Amino acid sequence: MSTESVPGLSVLSQDETKFFEALEHLWRAAGSLDEPVLRVRVRTGSGKPLKKVTLWQWLHRDAVPREGSDSFRALVDFLLARARQLGATGLKDYRHYDTLRHRATKARAGRMRAAKPSELLRAYLHAVDELAVQHPTPGLARWTRSTVPGLTEVYQFQRSTGSAAHDDEADEVGHLAPLHPSTVLRGDSCLVLAGPGGGKSSLLRAVLLEGLHGPAPDVPVPVMLPARALADAGPLAHAVARHVEKELGALTDKTPGVRELFAARPRPDAPWLLLVDGLDEVVDPALRRRVLDALKSTAAGDAPVHRFVVTSRPLPEEELDYLGEDVGRRELQPFDSRDLQAFATKWFTAQGMASPQAHAGKLLGLAARSGLATLARVPLMATILCHLYQADAEALLPDSRGGLYQRFTDLLQERQFQADLLERVGTTLSRYPRHVAEDAVTQSPQLVETLALGHLSGKADLESSLRLTGCPSPVPLSVWQPVLRDIVRSTGLLIERAGQLEFLHQTVAEYLAVRHLAHDLASLDKAVHAALKAGRRWPRLRAARRMLDNWRAWHLPEEQDSHTGFLLDRAAEKGIDCESHLRRMVALGGAVGSAFVVRQHLLGTRIASTTVEAAIEALAKAAARQRTMGTDRLLAIRLLIKCGDSRGQDALEEIAVDPASLRIDLYWEPREQRGDPPSSSNHEWAVNKVRYRALLKVLARIAQDPDMSGTTHVHAAIAMEKLDRSFVRDQSGLDVLRTVSRSEPDPQDRKMAKWALANATWKWEGLLDGNR
Repeated sequence: MSTESVPGLSVLSQDETKFFEALEHLWRAAGSLDEPVLRVRVRTGSGKPLKKVTLWQWLHRDAVPREGSDSFRALVDFLLARARQLGATGLKDYRHYDTLRHRATKARAGRMRAAKPSELLRAYLHAVDELAVQHPTPGLARWTRSTVPGLTEVYQFQRSTGSAAHDDEADEVGHLAPLHPSTVLRGDSCLVLAGPGGGKSSLLRAVLLEGLHGPAPDVPVPVMLPARALADAGPLAHAVARHVEKELGALTDKTPGVRELFAARPRPDAPWLLLVDGLDEVVDPALRRRVLDALKSTAAGDAPVHRFVVTSRPLPEEELDYLGEDVGRRELQPFDSRDLQAFATKWFTAQGMASPQAHAGKLLGLAARSGLATLARVPLMATILCHLYQADAEALLPDSRGGLYQRFTDLLQERQFQADLLERVGTTLSRYPRHVAEDAVTQSPQLVETLALGHLSGKADLESSLRLTGCPSPVPLSVWQPVLRDIVRSTGLLIERAGQLEFLHQTVAEYLAVRHLAHDLASLDKAVHAALKAGRRWPRLRAARRMLDNWRAWHLPEEQDSHTGFLLDRAAEKGIDCESHLRRMVALGGAVGSAFVVRQHLLGTRIASTTVEAAIEALAKAAARQRTMGTDRLLAIRLLIKCGDSRGQDALEEIAVDPASLRIDLYWEPREQRGDPPSSSNHEWAVNKVRYRALLKVLARIAQDPDMSGTTHVHAAIAMEKLDRSFVRDQSGLDVLRTVSRSEPDPQDRKMAKWALANATWKWEGLLDGNR
């Protein structure tokens, strides 16, 4: 679709139209080659292939090539040569197309300068700019006595794996480069995944600041909102407008309503960029599907009014796949040691501490001696550690994630009373008996824990739960509710945004909910058994049935690991036996049961070393067996490598030689359909293709994991490319192999990857020629 036919977009100028028509005519004269074929065949002077975003934008009239673009010169030269081979006549030379490009660039720049923001847009930008600057660093609230560092003072770029569907910069810099907010701002719609406290909200806040402080006529205008704001039925623009009005208030009374602002493009050449935070925090899967429906429908087409970046913890693949292949994915990686050192130095510098680098080094040393070196690389954990260190630099750090959150929330409770909260509440309730104010403040931790439990269960939102809290008989409800609201906000565990209370972080809510359960040992024991599915009795069945029941009993979703980890830590503190259940899981649960135990160990949960060692042994056996299902085998390899076990690397090298040895559940037509037309075989191919894609995703995570060695990256990329070429053929494996060949720092790793890439490219060219 051309830009001229899209409602709401400015019409292309005459010079722009001439350029795009000339390029399209040349492309047709060269045989109308598909974009994947062009990406494989066209090479710049430095030998690099065309990037996805470059080719897509030029062929869809979405962008004019920049001055002196090597990619544009390579494309035109290739198309001219191929057109001549096909017998085309009347062709111009490269200078003709470059002249048209130059004129189109000038015309486009003039058209952009002519666009002026509306009064309502200016009001929105002014209001949200004030809010963005005032917002504290995620992980903080107003409880601290010292100056809270602003996000711009302490924000540390994180590395990411994966790329957006049409992301030029991601292909250029490789998978180990830090993800800059401007890359997200200027890229296409994408999904950003990270574990608990992994930096998702901080990234969105940084993207918001980037969009507000460096505006340009063709840069999207950011709007940040929680995913739950899109869960209500109705048009997306109305949902965005409702949230903005709640958060910012009335923008201006001289213009039409806010709904009209978000129903059309803010600028002729720029859409809205919806920064949607916390998809996983929408507990009901049906409501999550409604959010995804809204985003998927509004971002369709070549020139949408809205683009989006949605963040989430890992969710079931079938949910995330619903957004489609055009929505790219990024997975934020934890800090490495240099990132952590830089973050802590920035933090202590912003707090005015003398010798901030020395303090940062000391903190890293304390974390290592406490067994928290890996956990400290998670951004939220790094923030908490900086707080605890600043409060008492000589204190020993806890040895588990649960202990770390316990120390953190205890510190909040201590400072709550230091902040004269009791005096403030007592003044408000001075007309009533003194014990009313004292009880309200002393019982606030239990109240917050109850709110957290209700929040995670999805049974009631925080506002409703707070309204249902009992009111002392002498105090009117109209007086009690504002006092209660002030108390829970003063804990520092809840913040108020757009008039609604929300927890400081989802992980904090998970910890508090578990702490509430721990007040009753029976309830805690029941929750642990439910989380581990440990109360299940084994029926006396045949071995095959037992194996199937085994998988079902121990297949624990990864998205629940954080909450389960807090349960295990708290249960161990209370003397509840979890180790026997975990050992049983390793013995009977196969690869998936052992993988759960190792994931918990890497998360920072306190588990006996003998249990962890037994789980690692079970994973090593699963990784070496070809009869292990492919996804389980690759997940076992990934965890082994993360634990530093060389058997994971050995198994990966074997798979790189013969990736077809990875097993999948092959699709078989139901008996009643076997007499259907031959199209049923196409359905079989499609289903198996989806299952092979699941293997590609796990291999991509290994190939792009910055914690793993270059040799690991190369072998995973080689296996991915071979599997892709044999069964899927979407070139995702070729793209990852190409990125690895450019980005690995070790010369030997790069050499091995480049040799594999040259061999693979030659085979892909033959495959594509055979399909034409």
